Amino acid sequence: MEENRRLPENNLELVCPKCGNSYSIWCLRLYDGECQKRLAHNFCPSNEAFPGRIVDICMRCKMEEVESLWNKEKC
Repeated sequence: MEENRRLPENNLELVCPKCGNSYSIWCLRLYDGECQKRLAHNFCPSNEAFPGRIVDICMRCKMEEVESLWNKEKC
């Protein structure tokens, strides 16, 4: 379990194609109900359609997508 609490040596930075910000691929994140941070991704697949391909976007853009989809369903 200890290996899940350290950043990898080769932690490249990627640019989010949606917002243009640069983030490292991996981060240490504290999840609800946990006492210690653990290894997590800063990128995940987009829900929005990109021309014929799946694109990874940063977590901030992903949360904005999820929030907008949730708000559309509420109406």
